[in-house]
Formats: sequence, C-alpha cells, structure tokens
Amino acid sequence: MWFVGSGTGRRWSGRSRWIERALAGVLALVVCVSPVGANPLFEAWGTVQNALVSGQDENLGVGLERLLKAKSDLGLQRVTPFAEALTEASVNRQGPVGDMLLETAKRLDPLLPAPRFMMGKRAWDGGFHVKSLGEFANGAVNMVRLPSVFRMVLSSCVPWFLMALGLSLSAAIIVQIVVFFRLIVADSYILGLGLFSRINALIFASVVVTLPLFAGLGPVWVVSYLFALLWIYMPFAQRIVAAVALSLIVVMVPLLEFWQKNFLIPPHLQRRVVEVLSERTADFVTLREFIELETELDDSAAYHVVAGELLRLHGDRELGRVEFQKALLVAPNAALPRLFLGAFSLEDRDPRRAMELLSEAVEIEPGDALAHYNLAIALDLTRRFDEGDSERRRARALAQGSLEDLGIRGQEERVLFPRLGSKIVESLAAHASTGGQYALNNRVLGRGLWADLTFSPLSLAALGGLLIGVGMLAVRLRWYGPARECDKCGKVFRTEDKTAYCEQCVSVFLKRNAVSIEQQTAKVAHVRRWELISSLVVRVIGAVVPGGRQIVAGRVVLGTVLTFFVWLPLLGAIFWIPLFLITIEPALPVIGLQVGLGFVGVAGWALTAVSAWSRR
Repeated sequence: MWFVGSGTGRRWSGRSRWIERALAGVLALVVCVSPVGANPLFEAWGTVQNALVSGQDENLGVGLERLLKAKSDLGLQRVTPFAEALTEASVNRQGPVGDMLLETAKRLDPLLPAPRFMMGKRAWDGGFHVKSLGEFANGAVNMVRLPSVFRMVLSSCVPWFLMALGLSLSAAIIVQIVVFFRLIVADSYILGLGLFSRINALIFASVVVTLPLFAGLGPVWVVSYLFALLWIYMPFAQRIVAAVALSLIVVMVPLLEFWQKNFLIPPHLQRRVVEVLSERTADFVTLREFIELETELDDSAAYHVVAGELLRLHGDRELGRVEFQKALLVAPNAALPRLFLGAFSLEDRDPRRAMELLSEAVEIEPGDALAHYNLAIALDLTRRFDEGDSERRRARALAQGSLEDLGIRGQEERVLFPRLGSKIVESLAAHASTGGQYALNNRVLGRGLWADLTFSPLSLAALGGLLIGVGMLAVRLRWYGPARECDKCGKVFRTEDKTAYCEQCVSVFLKRNAVSIEQQTAKVAHVRRWELISSLVVRVIGAVVPGGRQIVAGRVVLGTVLTFFVWLPLLGAIFWIPLFLITIEPALPVIGLQVGLGFVGVAGWALTAVSAWSRR
C-alpha cells in the first residue's frame, strides 16, 4: 500500500486501488526503463512516501516542498495522481499533518475538487461553518471547471433524466388505462353479445383485454396493448400525445445503450495525449500507454517528438532527450527535434552544441521565431552579444508579440521549449499504420447500433403498442365506434346520438313527467354514489401520481410534466447520487445533497397530493 493506515473509507477504496495501480505502473516504467538520470517528481514522492510510513513530519514537509518545486520546474499545471494520493492519505490524519497534505494537494492540482471538499468537511466538524460552505462552493465550482469531471457529471445525468421520463410516461399510461378500462371492457362485452351467448361474451371480453398473455407475453406487453386500445376513446390531441409517449419509450432503451457505449468509456489515447500537452497535466497512465506504442510507430519522427515531450513533462529529461535524438535520426532534415535538443543543451550549459543545433534549425525553418530566440541566448552565452541582439530582434519581428509566449518555459528561466498541441498528434495519427491508428483511437467497433438495440423488450413492446394503436384506431373509426360514459351517472352505453347522457338520465332528468318519483329518487342516489366513487378514485390517483389529477382531466402533457419534475429530485437522491455522483467524486458531501433533493421531491409530491385531495 502507498499510504499508512487502514479504513480510509469505503467510498475511497475504488479510487485508492486505481491510484495505486497507476503510480505502481509508472514507478515500474521509470525504475526499469530509465536507469539514466533522476526523475525529480518520483524522488520527491519517495521522500513523501517514506515520511508517511515512518511518521516523520519534518521529512514530510521537506518532501512536499520538493514535490511542489518539481511541479514548478517541469512547468506542470496539474499533477492529479499525486494530488489525489495526498487527499486520500489525509483521510485518517487529523490536525496540522492532514491540513498540510490537503494544502499541498490543492497546490499540486488547483482544479481537483476532492481537497476542497475534504477541507470543507474538516472546517464543518471544527465549527467553522462559513469557511466550510466556502470550501464546498469552491469544490463544486472546480467540478464545473474541470472538463473531465464536468463531462462525467453531465453524462451521468442522462440515465437519471431518462429514468424519470420513463417512469413519468409509464405512470401517465397506467392512469389513462385506469380511466378508460371500463369502456374497453364494455365495448368488448357488447361486441361479444352480438356474436355469442352472455357467458361466452364475458369470456370474449376477458380474452380481448388480456390477449398478450395468451401469446406468452409479459405484463409490459399487456400495458402497451391496453394503452393502444384506448386511443379510440381519446380526443384528437390526446391521441397525438399518446403516440409521442410510446415513440419516446421506443427510443429510450437505445438511447441508454448509446450513452453506455459512447460516454462511459474513457477518451481515446489521441485525445488524452492532446489534453496532457495542451493543459500541461501529469497523466502517467497516458504516458505509459503512449510509450508502449514505440513498436508500431518507431519510424515516425512525430511520435518520438511527442514521446520526448511527454517524458520531459513528467520529469524524465534523459529519456526525453533520447526520444528527440531518435526523431532526428528518423527525420534528419526536421527542425523540431533540433529545437528541443538545442533547448536541452542550453539548460545543460553547453552553448556551442546549442548554437550548432539551433543554427541548423534556423537554416531549415528561417521563419521560426523560437529558433531565433533560443539562438540569441546561445550567442549571449558565448559572448557574441551583437549577433545575439540581431537574432533577438529577428525573433521579435517574427513573433509579432511577446517573446515569452513563443514556447514553454524550461528549467532555466529564459530557455523556451516548443509548444506542442493537437496538430502534431493529428498528423501522427493520420500517417500511422493501421495498428497505430487503432491504438491511438482505441474505440472498439461492433455491429450497428440500431440493429442491436431497437428490439430490446421494452422498445419492442412500445413499438408494438404504437402499431396496434394506429391500426385499431383506423379500424374502429371506420366500423366500430367507441362506447361512451354518461357524464351524469357514469353508465357505459353505445348510441349513435351525440348526447352526453345515457338513456336513463335523459328520461329521469330531461323527461321528468314521464318517470315516477321512486325512479327519480333511485337515479339521484345512484348519481351521488357514482360522484363519490369517481371523486375518491381521482383523489387516490392524484395522491399516488403527482400529476394524476391533471391526467384524469385530459391534460396529459401537464400531468406528465408535473410528475416528471416531482419524481426527478427523488430519483436523484435515490439513484443518481449513490450510483454515479459518489463514484465520480468520492469526497463530495452527498448527505446534504441527498436530503435537499429528497426534500424537494417529497414536498412537491405532498403539495400535489393535498391539491388533488382538497378539490372536488
């Protein structure tokens, strides 16, 4: 183990193993492959590790200062693996030692959220709540500022939103089935009476509403099938919404699979190399993977230049120098390897060798301002000041700006190294062999996405429901219209008239003189019972489904949206935070976030339930 102590926390164990494997692999690379020269990063890290094991706080402070100095000397902006390691090491170390580890982690990687969150927890436990909230806010801002973390957080929101949308659509579908189920059964029974006896008509109606079960299909198919039978009873706008809902469910599982295959895999090597070069970030895993490509790309000068700069960036100057020399052997007429080797010679206080290399670079690329700038430094070191001033003026004229922006500062304050970016890496990938291109763009290509995923069980059931709904709607609109529910007493009836009342209600309430008082009294009692039962059902639906009352009233879009926004924070607290957010950032204070999301969801649900229950 890299750190002293046990029980660093369940949430940190996965990241701990990853950090140990990464650092162990890089140490093996440095120790076994690089016997020449010392790596200042790993020398300083060795001092820190020994101090952590032995508990020598003085040596720990010295090692941490050396680590920060090595970061500064190498021109690194972020040393994420060591910052993560120090953050984990601080978990079981309270007091000044733990604070020192966290402060160093913050300086090693200013964008890493974990040290901020850990310091916020310590401040909260110490009673400094204002300072704690400030650290938590800084950690949250860093999660947004750090592209890799922000990308993972956004990616993790996809299944959260899709799950909330899927559950909201499913709830809306089930509520509509409950509302119209009596009409489906009544139509099936009436149709059966025209073909069979009474008992057989009941059997026929039962078969119609449970037909998927007789085909050996599951409950998802039954729900989709029943929902498709409802369309004939819906207004036109509601039918459009129903078709859109099933269409969304059809593509939901393919979208989840697409997200899994394209967003849950790490960026390919080419992209990570560009990020390391442009952001000046220590990434030992990327370094190891790129160095292992030498067999495939040994004949590429661009590969050796990029490998040399990666090694130099990670503290191994001598191996970096060897790679630049290899690049010069592969491409004898290239200026870029000479620029790097000339800068190395300036740092080594060998101005004559630097002049030789940089003069050749100027001959090859007369318009390279950086070559003229470093050549001026070499001329100054050999006391040829007039020539040095001339080269410096030429560099300034070519640069058309500040000379310090021409490249990256080396260990010597004035010496600048060429700045590499995406252009050389893209050129390397474009001219690489098939094996090299596969390694640089390490994405496994499988069968076509839609051929694999459209026919998932849920998508297939929704697609079947969509087709059945369209087909049944066309058939029934032409040959067998829908039954109606009496607006007064709730009785299901079939009539060619456009009246909203059944025949009994028309007789009792519109033709009172022709109906006895007893019949009128019985009908009024029936109407009151129906109103009580229907009101109770609507209230229960509104309490169970946040937007249920609106869905029952025919405002399906409003009800579904309301259900989505009530269930979204609840699913975030129950599903998104424990499964995704903790994995992305183990130090995140998730309890408060879970409580907040849970409170918002429960409060919204309670408000909708109270509103549904209090309305008549």
